[in-house]
Amino acid sequence: MNRNFKRFWKAYNEYSKSDRNAILILSVLILISVTATVIVKSIHIESKYDYAGFEELLSEWENQKSENEGKVLFAFNPNTITSELLDSLDLPGNIKRNILNYRNAGGKFYKPDQIRKIYGMNDSIFEIIKEYIVISVEPGNLNPDRNKNKEQISAISNQYKQGEKAETEISKESNSFIQSVFTPIELNKADSADLVKLNGIGPVFAKRILKYRDLLGGFYSVSQLLEVYNFPEETFQKIENNISADTLLLKKIRLNFAEYPDLIRHPYLNKKQVGALLNFREKNGSFHALEQLISNGLVDNDTFSKLRPYLTCR
Repeated sequence: MNRNFKRFWKAYNEYSKSDRNAILILSVLILISVTATVIVKSIHIESKYDYAGFEELLSEWENQKSENEGKVLFAFNPNTITSELLDSLDLPGNIKRNILNYRNAGGKFYKPDQIRKIYGMNDSIFEIIKEYIVISVEPGNLNPDRNKNKEQISAISNQYKQGEKAETEISKESNSFIQSVFTPIELNKADSADLVKLNGIGPVFAKRILKYRDLLGGFYSVSQLLEVYNFPEETFQKIENNISADTLLLKKIRLNFAEYPDLIRHPYLNKKQVGALLNFREKNGSFHALEQLISNGLVDNDTFSKLRPYLTCR
């Protein structure tokens, strides 16, 4: 060992000083390179973005949307509606199952308010469906006690009279409202109370409009109402001249700071586009112009056209 080292040292000293320095520097560089390679391989680099949780939420939302596709609210009697018709009613599945279970157990509804006791029903859902609940009593279901029977019939009669009276008052107010000078409702400032004043807009559509407005970041065109779930084109034609959209009230998405949750919640973006956008920004740095989304193939022309009013590079 000692003899080998002496031979190496003798041979090393036969080189000139500059060659010896070069050998020394090269040896150090090789050592650093090998060490760095070992260290890098031992490090597990995790992605900056954790998509798992958001993909799970998105999948849940898409499943719920698919489940409710084609379902609407319509007038129904909770005592007699068939399971097939009940299935097509736009209500949470657990509530519909509990209505059937309650009936199968011998339960009966005598007035709309009684449906509140169904497990899973809350005030928000009841306020939406109460106008669609129609309770009628069949002769076989009348109480055999004559006095109680009269009270039951009287209560039902009053209920329908009140309903007819309310309908008449609403009709009068509606006609008066249409005939008066109408100030257009600004969609980006309106609340539910403002929206239900529009012809054909009830509590359900008012809620959907506000929810969609929140996801978008505001409306830049009144025609975007047609993108609201199940919104009828006939209703839009009726109210088109009575609504407006102030683009100064739009909530902008800052492309250089937005994270996955900020982007994926927008209705005009999908998972693939959001992932491409974030990966591009991570590799290439900040966006300098919105057109980079098109030039780099991050979104298609149609998506860019709809999305542009909501984006900023600031």
